Amino acid sequence: SRNWTKANARTNTITCVIDRFNKLVKWVITKILTTRNYKERAKVIEWLCQIATNLFQIQNYNSYAAIYTGINHGSVHRLTHTFNELSKQARRHLQQATTFFEPDCSYKNYRDVFYTLDPPCIPFLGAHLQDFVFVDETIPGTVNNLINFEKRTIIYNTIKNILQYQTYGYEFFPIEQISKFLKNFSDNLKDENEFYKNSYLIEPKGISAIELIEYEKEIA
Repeated sequence: SRNWTKANARTNTITCVIDRFNKLVKWVITKILTTRNYKERAKVIEWLCQIATNLFQIQNYNSYAAIYTGINHGSVHRLTHTFNELSKQARRHLQQATTFFEPDCSYKNYRDVFYTLDPPCIPFLGAHLQDFVFVDETIPGTVNNLINFEKRTIIYNTIKNILQYQTYGYEFFPIEQISKFLKNFSDNLKDENEFYKNSYLIEPKGISAIELIEYEKEIA
């Protein structure tokens, strides 16, 4: 049940959502790491924080989580001088996201909000997939060679909590430029190896702020 990428009719939609999430994470990382000047990188992160805040406000928690995940990726998080340039507001946004997506107690902070929401909403799928994994690993599928209906009931209730938000959609006016971007934003994304290579290129390990300024002039 954890093999979400296995191609079949039941998991195809889940696979698509996971793939979209991962591409958005990579886009965030790529956007930051392809910006060569550390002060400009800080502005990019602040811009991403604002997008994330807007996503939170419209209850698109899956994309909100993806942006937060990208900013916290190891290749980005190590950019000390970049993060030192962030505004207090951006730092506050990141701290709020950290608290909201705290994984302890099975994402309790996120769930406390999620179960009080009115649609429309796009749930953070990662937290809910964790539920399926937990149920699958801790509750047997059969009892005395009979189907364990208690397990099926728990799975059903978990799915129902997510499906209720598919009943209502967002009423956004379509904007051609944005629609085109959302369809093509995943073109030319970097991979994991390139992330760290670029990260150490733009901000070498142990470099001081003064040295970084001179270094950027040399690689410009």
